[in-house]
Amino acid sequence: MTEFASSSRPPQSLLDVGVGVFSGDDEGSPGGMLRIDRFRHFLVSVRLRKIYFVYCGACCLMAGVACSSTFRKISKLSQSGQSLTEHSWDCWELHLELVIGLAVLMESSISFKLMGIKAFFKDWLCIFDLVVATATVLSWVLLAVKQTFLADDVLEFDFPVLVLRFVLQPFRMLSTASALRRVHLLQQHTRETELAVNLDMDLTPKTLNSRIFTHEMKTALMTRLPSWCRFKDWQLSYAPHVHGTSLQTFYRSQLKAVGPHILLMQTSSGTILGCFCTEPWRQNTRGYRASQDSFLFANVTAGEFGETDEKSGLVFYHARAGQDDILLWCDETTISFAGALVISKEFGFCDSYASQTFGSPPLGKNGDGFRIVVFECWNLSDEITE
Repeated sequence: MTEFASSSRPPQSLLDVGVGVFSGDDEGSPGGMLRIDRFRHFLVSVRLRKIYFVYCGACCLMAGVACSSTFRKISKLSQSGQSLTEHSWDCWELHLELVIGLAVLMESSISFKLMGIKAFFKDWLCIFDLVVATATVLSWVLLAVKQTFLADDVLEFDFPVLVLRFVLQPFRMLSTASALRRVHLLQQHTRETELAVNLDMDLTPKTLNSRIFTHEMKTALMTRLPSWCRFKDWQLSYAPHVHGTSLQTFYRSQLKAVGPHILLMQTSSGTILGCFCTEPWRQNTRGYRASQDSFLFANVTAGEFGETDEKSGLVFYHARAGQDDILLWCDETTISFAGALVISKEFGFCDSYASQTFGSPPLGKNGDGFRIVVFECWNLSDEITE
């Protein structure tokens, strides 16, 4: 394996390690993971917009109108002594049913994509939405089969389809109402979080027990996290003083930790260094990519592209425009974050180099490295697998 000397410059991009642009589209490939992160980020950002709340409200209103219209017609049929099979939908009711059904399907799909399979099936409202969406698709299939292959007067087929469509009306209304409530709570939570940040309130988990983090640092980090992981739980997945000093133990912890994470270090001179990374660390000397949501931070003098947080004293460096990859590089002795942070000697030493990706200068004095006295890796996820 290649080993970095403290005087050598680590690779900063995929081209530095002889790797072209990834072309794989599957979820397991680096390119696939990057696209998935961006897609999830897009979905969350859409849900946080006011127009999405208006859209959910409109769907709920349309579901209510369609439901009341249907049951008013049923009541009239009952009063006149007519059969349920004599009911017919107006054209506008059919269009409403289609729009509402597609909205329920879309909302259920978005929740599944954002939450993941385990969290999705632990939420009874999500299960309810899935049942309604499935029943909606089933009613459409049955209706298509009837109109394509069967005569119009097949009562044995008409009656179950009619009953299913009638029953779905109030359930679709409840499903759209639950979506409206879910989006309202999400947007309210976001506004309260932003207000809490402005009021200097502690937003991070009460159980967060770090040897480095201060209240101001936690707040500064949380406000800069992407929206899709800002409200996830923080769990200490690896620290030498807890889990023992071993890079292999660190790699094994990354197999259990699901989701993005924060590396945090304190040096013998008191310098604090760290990064937020969207990908877990794994041995790969060819290099692989993290998304541009990743960023670098340190309590050093800001460079040209640094963003200083006055309260915490941290300087943040985000991926610059035109930089399409953030290279992670790992072997048996060393891990590198875009060349800006290069950790070696079993978490005992850290080199820092100028990074084109972040526009950051070397974070050490006179280009010297650091001796690490405290190292922590915090996982941001809904759960850690066993």
